[in-house]
Amino acid sequence: MRPLQRFRLRRPSRFGEWYLAGAILLTLAWLLARSLAPAGGLTRSYYHPLPRDANPPALDTRTLPVVEEPAAGVDLAFLEELDPPIRDYFVRWRGVWFSPRPERIDFRASADDGVIVRIDGEVVLDHRPAVGRRTEMRSVALEAGAHVLEIQHWQRGAAPRLRVEWAPAGGEPEPLRPGRLFPVDPGALGYWLRVVSVQLAWPVLLVWAAGAAIRLGRGLWRGAAALTAREVGARLRVVTLPAFLGPAQVLLFGPWTVHATNRAEFLAPFWSLAPRWIGLLGLVTGLLAAIGLLLPPRGFRRYAAGLCAAGVLLWAQGNLLVADYGLLDGGGLDLTPPAGRVPFEAALWIGVLALALGFAGAVSRAAPTASALLVGLQAAVLLLPPLAPRPESGGAAESWRLPPAAIYELSADRNLIHIVLDMFPSHIFAEIRDGDRPAFDRGWSGFTFFREHLGAFRTTLGSMPAMLTGVPWRNEMRFDRYARRHPSVFHALGRHGYRLRSLTAHSPDHPSDRFPGAEGAVRYTIPSPYGSYRDYVDSASAQLLDLSLFRHAPHGVKARIYRDDRWLFQQWIEARRGAVATAWRSFGDTVFLQEFASRITAAGDAPVYSFLHLITPHPPISTDAECVYPGRRLRLTRAGYLAQAQCALRVVRTLLDRLRDLGLYDRSAIIVTSDHGLALFPAADHPLRGIGSPAGRSLHIIESAATPLLLIKPFGAQGPLQTSDAPTAITDLPATLLDLAGLPNTLETGTSALALDPARPRERTYAHYSWGGRNTHTSRWFDVLHLFSVDGRVTDPAAWRYRRAIFEPADDRAAQRGAHRIGLWADEDAAEPAAGRRTYVSGEYAAFFVPADTGRVTFDVRKAPALAAQTVTVRVDGRVVDRRSLTDDVWHTLDYAVEARDADNSPLCVELLVSPAWRTADDNPRGVLLRGDL
Repeated sequence: MRPLQRFRLRRPSRFGEWYLAGAILLTLAWLLARSLAPAGGLTRSYYHPLPRDANPPALDTRTLPVVEEPAAGVDLAFLEELDPPIRDYFVRWRGVWFSPRPERIDFRASADDGVIVRIDGEVVLDHRPAVGRRTEMRSVALEAGAHVLEIQHWQRGAAPRLRVEWAPAGGEPEPLRPGRLFPVDPGALGYWLRVVSVQLAWPVLLVWAAGAAIRLGRGLWRGAAALTAREVGARLRVVTLPAFLGPAQVLLFGPWTVHATNRAEFLAPFWSLAPRWIGLLGLVTGLLAAIGLLLPPRGFRRYAAGLCAAGVLLWAQGNLLVADYGLLDGGGLDLTPPAGRVPFEAALWIGVLALALGFAGAVSRAAPTASALLVGLQAAVLLLPPLAPRPESGGAAESWRLPPAAIYELSADRNLIHIVLDMFPSHIFAEIRDGDRPAFDRGWSGFTFFREHLGAFRTTLGSMPAMLTGVPWRNEMRFDRYARRHPSVFHALGRHGYRLRSLTAHSPDHPSDRFPGAEGAVRYTIPSPYGSYRDYVDSASAQLLDLSLFRHAPHGVKARIYRDDRWLFQQWIEARRGAVATAWRSFGDTVFLQEFASRITAAGDAPVYSFLHLITPHPPISTDAECVYPGRRLRLTRAGYLAQAQCALRVVRTLLDRLRDLGLYDRSAIIVTSDHGLALFPAADHPLRGIGSPAGRSLHIIESAATPLLLIKPFGAQGPLQTSDAPTAITDLPATLLDLAGLPNTLETGTSALALDPARPRERTYAHYSWGGRNTHTSRWFDVLHLFSVDGRVTDPAAWRYRRAIFEPADDRAAQRGAHRIGLWADEDAAEPAAGRRTYVSGEYAAFFVPADTGRVTFDVRKAPALAAQTVTVRVDGRVVDRRSLTDDVWHTLDYAVEARDADNSPLCVELLVSPAWRTADDNPRGVLLRGDL
């Protein structure tokens, strides 16, 4: 009987009995309150569309559809769930506001169109267009008890905006508290039951969690006490490194890898951010190791083996199984393509863990050594500079700092102000301008809008060097070398006595010190978030943790970390520190420009060139049209983007008004432009929709990204906003700035936009590339640049012509050309007539490449058997060389003499346009049969 005494049941201590009884009673009280408490919230009525005869709308419930539903609070989140989104509506919230005691509270409300708040039938706030676009506030004295609350809000087009807040008299406003809102009068008892049901939730959870922790701690103490000191030491030697291996992947090595490979994106060193979570790493490691002391011998071996296997799996997931989900450029990640990995990854995790547990004895013996080797190798890369990865750009890392006072100093006599609004296309500006043309004629007096402006590339990476130097990259050298090879407009102006100010969120914009003229430039990299150093460190730390956790998690879990761009840790920091702490650059940069406008002063007569590159209206969407941050990032929709673009123009207008107040408007030449357009939300009837090209099936995407904004105001210019059709290009900006300054174009690139004749044709070039995968911010080469020429209006398909492709250096050019075929599928059933002459089925559009040094292009073509006749148009480097009609079922050899060129990285491009097409069994369009060495 003696061995059984070790396992006898122990009577709980008196403290444990009382603790358990108290926990049960607290839980029962909470459950009872929840079951008896009345429902909270209001009743929301939604009307659409609206009559146009009154503000607020005169509703007729016999003709307007009405949806009535419960709502927890007063917001417009439900509009985002509508497809298509509605921008013409009336919403009414009705219910009860309950005051537990007599009180005086402040109500605040604002809206894009109108909002009315009534308490007990009395109008408390009345905000509508006739009153003006501002926030209304009123202090109201309320007796104890229920008060009927009604809120009406309506919107007629444009982006919706509504804020209704309350605060104790003189306090900080906050959204209407759900615990005060009820559909009907809850009575005092119902109110307090509701309070208890809400307030006791966390205490109940904490009480049970504390009890479990106490129980675990006592078990840990007893289990450890049962072991000898030698046994404790032996177990800790086995379990400590495996317990460290897994958490270290997520909390140490993962964040460090993200930081090291994206060093230019962070304004604080890694070890300034790491203390936020290094303590957590030690705590988790210690807890995991301590649990091993509680387990029986067989359970301990399996536990140690499982920890080691989980750590190895996390390492493999974050280093070997990394998929391409897109870039963190504001457009959102695409979690769909790698979804097929879920079964594979699940099988891998289950299989490895099962094997580790099945062979727990052998694995647990090897676990300390294996964990030490894996930790040691990663630590060597982390700590030894020769092994550490470095950013491909090769630039020096920037550091967080307060804005230097010199950036606010303008010249009292002559200023060049160059503002870049990232990802702002021309057609969006035209749409906003047309919505309020008189306001733009007043606020933007002296400006000219160049609506035919052409960009250089689809992203910031290549566009900004082209804008500042006038020399576009053509894949002729490594990008990092190109970016440092050419002097920019900074150097040209600096050599003529201009004081230089470079204020940018994109640090590669800053002028290089490799060329004379920029020695005294004041450089400031705008941090994100734009706030205190603590704000920045908290935000960057949360971002590193989110990215590390996302990187190491299996695909099936990633969506719960990413949360549709509302990242796990970043959202938590945002809720804890407030909106400004983690707002995306599009919000922080508008705050910076508003501050810049309020602080500028005239200091000295020496001319000043102020360059400001702001990441707005670039997604994600974080502001409304009035530059109010709604407390969360919004869904990327056309209406949301349009509102953020309106915000960007609003803050630029603030700067223009400030220049007027200081008497500097006429003494300033101003350029407002963008680096590239927006390849999102193309119009269904876009004239370039569906036109094929070697760069992809949808040339309309190229056009929308290739049309950045350009507005220019020369010195002393006045009068309404003008529109010009001059054929400008982004590479003309340096020449234009020098022309505005009255200086010669020493850079010898481009032509001043002011010197171009709108009626005179001019051929411009645009290079397109895929983005993501191999082509990223850290790429030295792009796999291929597709070069187009545009001679005419950018929206005219006839103006676009494909010129050539420029490939990256490669050892196997044939494989490179084959990898970039478009619209060609191998016909596996066809007999091979000769080596190297495979048979293909084409699409309606197809393109392939042939060596640059060839003098002839030769291939065979045959019509589809299902059709009586087909026409094939053949283009070589964008030039039509043949239009062939096929009416029989025989092979026709097409042979064309072409002009060879020496550049082996620029093969000849052959395009086929087929009409009519035929359909496969799964309804895919197909063209003709081809045969040859393609």
